[in-house]
Amino acid sequence: MRTKMIRCARHNLKKEQCYFLETLRSNGGRITEQRKSIIEAIIKYPGPFSADELLSSIRKEQIDLVTIYRSLAKFTQLNLLRSVDLSDGTMRYEFLPEQEHHHHHIICKNCKSIEPINLCSVKKHEKQIAKMGYSNVSHKLEFFGICKKCAS
Repeated sequence: MRTKMIRCARHNLKKEQCYFLETLRSNGGRITEQRKSIIEAIIKYPGPFSADELLSSIRKEQIDLVTIYRSLAKFTQLNLLRSVDLSDGTMRYEFLPEQEHHHHHIICKNCKSIEPINLCSVKKHEKQIAKMGYSNVSHKLEFFGICKKCAS
């Protein structure tokens, strides 16, 4: 752990960037300059984002949409990102920091605004399922409604 912190400090990396890179490296992923730019953009995003939104935020780089999609797939596979389905045909992704607490979302059907909801009664069922012999158990739960702004 100490060498990781020293290496991150030496390269002036943020804690989240270091977590991303170390997870990627320890799982056999390649660390390229393009991936570093993608990771930096992901960490800056305040909430769920689409591949197109991510690409727009790093347009100055020589990165194409295929590279974005491949990286998002790899990061999701490594549980660095979580996919968020707004039921509008566009998959969005959300960064899962190392100590991120588990949460769900409420999504406005009209304006597509997204707010986190910090409640989950489903988590206890994951433990029961794990007792049945399943491993790496997870779940997704999204709520949809009309926000106050759209309702007025």
